[in-house]
Amino acid sequence: MASIVMNNLTKSYDGEYKAVNNANLEIDEKEFCVLLGPSGCGKTTLLRMIAGLETITDGDLYLDGVHLNQVLPKDRNIAMVFQSYALYPHYSVYKNMAFGLKMKKIQKEEIDKRIKKAAEYLDLTEYLDRKPRNLSGGQQQRVALGRALVKQTKVFLMDEPLSNLDAKLRQQTRETIVKIHEDSEATTLYVTHDQVEAMTMGTKIVVMNRGVIQQMGTPEQIYEEPNNDFVAGFIGSPSINFIEGIVEEDSFISEDIKLKLTENQKDLLSDYQGKNVKLGIRPEHLYNEEDVKEDMFVSPIKMKINFIERLGAETILNGQVGSTRIVGKLAYFLKKALTDIELQVDMTKAHFFDMDTKEAIR
Repeated sequence: MASIVMNNLTKSYDGEYKAVNNANLEIDEKEFCVLLGPSGCGKTTLLRMIAGLETITDGDLYLDGVHLNQVLPKDRNIAMVFQSYALYPHYSVYKNMAFGLKMKKIQKEEIDKRIKKAAEYLDLTEYLDRKPRNLSGGQQQRVALGRALVKQTKVFLMDEPLSNLDAKLRQQTRETIVKIHEDSEATTLYVTHDQVEAMTMGTKIVVMNRGVIQQMGTPEQIYEEPNNDFVAGFIGSPSINFIEGIVEEDSFISEDIKLKLTENQKDLLSDYQGKNVKLGIRPEHLYNEEDVKEDMFVSPIKMKINFIERLGAETILNGQVGSTRIVGKLAYFLKKALTDIELQVDMTKAHFFDMDTKEAIR
C-alpha cells in the first residue's frame, strides 16, 4: 500500500499568488483522507500536484518514501477520478475502462478479467457496450470509478466526484466509494466542499482555506475541537452561532445576553477579564427547558423567532437575541407556533476564540 508525505508543498502562480502555501501533511497507508474547504481554497490544486498534473513550485512530495516531484504522472501508480467524469464520448464503457490499461500494455486477457470484475462490482455489466451519452449521471460516475478501480493502484485521488449527482445518488455513491476504499485497501485522498461527505466518509479530515491547512484530525476532533473560528464556522449544519462579547468576572456578556461561565471556563478566560472574545455555540446545543439534562451547565437566552423550519425529525429555529442572529436545532418536530422562546445554552459545549488571532482559546 502507500503513504503520502508533503513537506512545505507550495504552488504559486506568477510568483505571487499562492494557491497552496506550505502544506505539511502525512497520509498513512489505507487511510481515507478528505480535503475539505470552500471553493478556491487550494484543495483541488493540492490533489493535482500529487497526481502530477500541476508542477510543484516549492517543497517535497513523497509516495512510500519515493520523491515524486519530477516523476511523470503515468509513472506514479495513482488513479484519479475527476469531477467531470472525463469519459471518452466515442468509446463504449468497456473501452473507456480499458484505455489506461492498454496504454500500459497489459495483456488483453488480464484487461478483460479486470473490467468484468469491476463491472460486476459496480453493477455495470449490462452497460459495457453502451456509450457514455446513453448512461445516467450516476452510471457515468460508476464508469469513472471503474476506470480507476481496474488500474489496481496504491492511491486513489478523487476530485469532488459526487458534485454532479442528486442527493439520493450522492448517498448511494458515497457508500460505493467507501466500499471500494475498504476492499481495495488503497490510500484514498478525496476532495470536497461538502462537509456531510467529509464527516461520513473520512477517517482523517484536512480543512483548508486560502491555500493554507487550517486543521487536520478525525471527524470528531474537527467538530468538537476546532482550532479557529473558520473551522468552527465551516463544520456543522446549521452553522455554529457566533456571539461577540466581553468577559466579566464569572460571565460572558453581550447585547441582551448574559451567560454564566463554568469553573473551567473561568480559569480558561482568566487573562481575558474585561476583554472582548468570540463565543461559539452550535445550534444543537441550545435546548428547551424540558430537554435539559442533569449533567448540563446551562444558561438561558430569550430568542425572538423569525422563522421555523420543521424537518420531520428535527426543528430549526431561526431568530435573534437583540441584533445577534441565533439558530437553534431541536431534535424533534415542534408543532406549536412561536413568536419567542427561552432556550438554555449548554455552556459545557461552548467554544471561545481570540478576537485578534481568531484562534481557539484553550
